[in-house]
Amino acid sequence: MKIFVEWQDRWFKFHRFGYYHNRLSAYTVAKSQAKAKQTKVRLVDSNGNLLDIIHP
Repeated sequence: MKIFVEWQDRWFKFHRFGYYHNRLSAYTVAKSQAKAKQTKVRLVDSNGNLLDIIHP
């Protein structure tokens, strides 16, 4: 199962950062990206289902 990491820009649109096959590695990358970019980051699976939202 692919897990996509997407970040939110200042116009509230999500952009894809990358995808991972392991949920734990996707979560750690999303957490570090949220802290580095100071934006919301979300995890979405290959079917488009929302898995998690990470706030900075």
